[in-house]
Amino acid sequence: MTNTIKQIGPGSCIKIQEDVFYIDAGKHKHAGKRTIVGRIVDATSFGFYNIEVLASDGENAYGKGVIIQRPAGNIIAAEDCTNVVNGIGNGRQLFISGGHVEGY
Repeated sequence: MTNTIKQIGPGSCIKIQEDVFYIDAGKHKHAGKRTIVGRIVDATSFGFYNIEVLASDGENAYGKGVIIQRPAGNIIAAEDCTNVVNGIGNGRQLFISGGHVEGY
């Protein structure tokens, strides 16, 4: 389910899946995927949101408590997992398998 900016905002928890790239010999190379579960802290004046990482999995996973920024377009496309993080999700998994998991 895709969320709208009105449905999620500061205090909401979201799950973002993103591709990770690195530069090798001047070319972008795909390193893998990263999943981030985070709590939206606030919006900046430039169309970005500050997100506190609650858990992260995959390539170059973030540590718990790190603050990252993502553009509003990423937030709109993110999965709202507020109920899951708050214990209402009836055992729903935030991470399916593999990788490094911080926090959960």
